[in-house]
Amino acid sequence: MGRSFTLKGLIDSGNQLYDPISKMPVMIVSIAKLKDQLPREIMDIAKNPDCVLSGIGNFSPELENKMRVIPCKVVGQEHQLIIAFNPESIKIVTEQESYKADKGLISFTVQELSGDDSFQCIIHPKMMTGMANADSAVKVS
Repeated sequence: MGRSFTLKGLIDSGNQLYDPISKMPVMIVSIAKLKDQLPREIMDIAKNPDCVLSGIGNFSPELENKMRVIPCKVVGQEHQLIIAFNPESIKIVTEQESYKADKGLISFTVQELSGDDSFQCIIHPKMMTGMANADSAVKVS
């Protein structure tokens, strides 16, 4: 895929999403500002994750190898499954330092995560091990 983008992020201690098999933490990213940057396949999956969950989607082998199905809990719903991707890299930059997350997954959503557009992604706190600042920019490739 070979694309990268930069987003403003919020470190959320309430984000406890992770892949139960690999134990990789999951970052949530809104596609609202990324429509021209993301591959069409990822946009389609973000808009209709059931195409993966029901098995009716047809995806490139490269994308299939990066996809994971993650169980999650949402207020008002018992269990839900989301689709996440294993990117080539995740770099988190704060005012003080830059950090490359050793491992992590990204789940794309059509929802805007911030009413005032102050952030476009929710960072799992495990991606920030050893970092102190809660205001971050995120570069994903």
